[in-house]
Amino acid sequence: MKTITGTGIALIGGLLLSGAMACASGQKRVAVVRTKTMTTSTTVPAPVDPDPDGDGILGDADKCPKKAELVNGFQDEDGCPDVKPRVLVKLKTVEITEHVQFANNSAEIKPESASLINEIATVLKNHPEVQLVEVVGHASKVGKAKYNLKLTQQRVESVVAGLVNRGVAKDRLNPQGLGFYCPLPNATTEAENRRVEFNILYRNGKALDVERACPAAINAGVELSKLLPIPAPAPAKPAGS
Repeated sequence: MKTITGTGIALIGGLLLSGAMACASGQKRVAVVRTKTMTTSTTVPAPVDPDPDGDGILGDADKCPKKAELVNGFQDEDGCPDVKPRVLVKLKTVEITEHVQFANNSAEIKPESASLINEIATVLKNHPEVQLVEVVGHASKVGKAKYNLKLTQQRVESVVAGLVNRGVAKDRLNPQGLGFYCPLPNATTEAENRRVEFNILYRNGKALDVERACPAAINAGVELSKLLPIPAPAPAKPAGS
C-alpha cells in the first residue's frame, strides 16, 4: 500500500480547488445571435391624370375618358367622339349635314339623296311637337333671277312631296323658294348656296321667331306663302312609348 506524501496531497488539493473556483465564477458559453435587418419599400402611386384623353373634359363629366371628344356640334360636352347624325332637330331648325342633290336645272331629286329624305321623314314623324316646317329652297347666283326663283320653288315642292310619300302630314310642311337672293355669308363656292333648309315655324302650339326670308329677297318682291293657323299643341306621347 502506497503512502501519499504531503506533496501529493497538496497537488490534488490544488486541482480540486481550481475546479471549484471555475464553477463558482459562473463561466458560461455565450451564444452570439446575428439578426438580419429587413427593409421594406413603399411604392407611391403615380398621380391620376384627370384628363387622360386630352380633350379638356375632366372627371365624371367625361363619359369616354379613353377617347377624346369629337367637336362637331353634337353632344360636345359628354367627352365622347359622337358621330353627328345627318338630321338633327334643333330649336328653330331641322339641321341636315348634307345637301339634297337635284339633277341639273331640274327639280328631280337624285337617287343618292333618297336615304337623306328617308331620314328627314323619320325624324319629323318622331317629333310631333314640330308642327310646321318651312322647306326653303336657295339657288346659286347663276342664271336669271326669275328662273332661279321658279326652280327653287319647284325643288322644295319635290322635297315636300317626297316627305309626304314617306308618311309626313302635308299640313306640317310649307314649301318656299327664295331664288338666289339669300346666299350663305361664309360660302366659298356657288355650289354651297344651292341648298334646301328646314326652318321650324310652329312648335308646341306656338309660332317661333324665325326669319322666313332675307332682306334682299323681301326687297326683290319675293312673295311668301300664306301660312296655316297655328295648331293646338301635339298630344304628349304615352309613357314608355
